[in-house]
Amino acid sequence: MNACKLRWRVSLLGMMVVLMVMGSRQLAHAQSPVPGNDSNQSWTSTSESGNSSFSSDPTRTTQSHTESEGRTRDTQSVLRRGLDRRYENYLDIEKETVKVNTSTTRTVEHVYARDPDGRRTLVEVREEETRTLPGNELKVVRSTSNTDVNGRMQVIRREIQETHQTSPDVRDTKSTVLSPSGNGEFTPSVQTEERQVRRGEHLTEFHKSTSLQDGNGNWRVAEVRQGTVQDNGKDRTKDENLLRPDTEGRLTVIERNVSHEAIAASGNKSQ
Repeated sequence: MNACKLRWRVSLLGMMVVLMVMGSRQLAHAQSPVPGNDSNQSWTSTSESGNSSFSSDPTRTTQSHTESEGRTRDTQSVLRRGLDRRYENYLDIEKETVKVNTSTTRTVEHVYARDPDGRRTLVEVREEETRTLPGNELKVVRSTSNTDVNGRMQVIRREIQETHQTSPDVRDTKSTVLSPSGNGEFTPSVQTEERQVRRGEHLTEFHKSTSLQDGNGNWRVAEVRQGTVQDNGKDRTKDENLLRPDTEGRLTVIERNVSHEAIAASGNKSQ
C-alpha cells in the first residue's frame, strides 16, 4: 500500500469516528416530513460541524429517511470543505432495513468513501438480522466486513446477541463477539452480559460486565458498568459507575458519570 492510500485510510478512519460521535446530535436537528403523506414517514435533515478534536475540516451532513411497504432506507452523505473552500463529496452511508416476515428483520449498511483519485469506493459493509423468538425473546446476528489491502471485502467481526425476558421486570442480554484467528477461523474474543431490572414505573437498574479471553481460553472480567436510569418521558438521568480490576484482580470503582437528558415537546433531545 503506497503512502497516499495509507493517508487516505487514516483520514477515513478519523471521519468515521467523528460520525459515530456526532450521529445522535445530527438526528436531533429539525426534520422535514413529506407534506400530506404522514404514512410515508419520510424526512430529510442537514447539519454542519466546525472544528473538532478529530478533524479540522468543516463538514456538512445530509440525512434522509424513507419508509414504504415494509422497507426502510436511510442515507447519510458527508461533504468536506477542501483547500479551495468548496465542499466536496467525502463519505456516504446507505442503510436498508427489510421486514422479511413477522419475526425477522434484516438490515444491510454500505459505507462508501472517495479514494485519492475521487472515485466512490465501498469500504465497509455491516449486516444485521434480528429475529423475535417465542416468549418475546430476541436473537441478533451482526457482521462487519472491510476491504483488505487488495480491495476485497473480508469479514472482520461477527457478533451474536441474545435477549431473554426472564420476568416482566427483568431482561437479560448476552453478546459474544467473534474475531478471525490466524488460520482464518472465527473464535470468541469479547463477551458482555447485561441485566436490566425495572424498579417501579420510572426507575431501571442495570449491570453490564465485559469479559475478554486470556491466552488459555478463559474469560476474564475487564470492566463492569452498573447504575440506574430514571426516565419519566420528559427527562432522563443516568447514574453510572465504572469498575475495573485492580492489581490484585478486585473490581474497583474508577469513575462515576451522571448524565441528564431533557426531551422537548418536539421530540428533540438536549443534554
